[in-house]
Amino acid sequence: MNQRESEISQIVLACLRQRERRALFVTELCMALRKAHGINVSDIERALAALEADWSVVIRDHYCADPHVVGTDLRIVALVEPGAGDDG
Repeated sequence: MNQRESEISQIVLACLRQRERRALFVTELCMALRKAHGINVSDIERALAALEADWSVVIRDHYCADPHVVGTDLRIVALVEPGAGDDG
């Protein structure tokens, strides 16, 4: 990961940490980061892929039976807290 990708990943994590529920629709995250930091969607997607690969975030598809949202990106990204899921 280059320095720019690392910076964007840190911005993504900071944005999720600021949220009470620590999760957002990917489209909401992209809109917030584009507005606040001028980061484009493809850079955010690359950062999300890297963060998901190292288990910093989890991304899940969200299904909605409403025909009005067909084709809409309903993925949800959630922050994985350190120690989450540890049994001990």
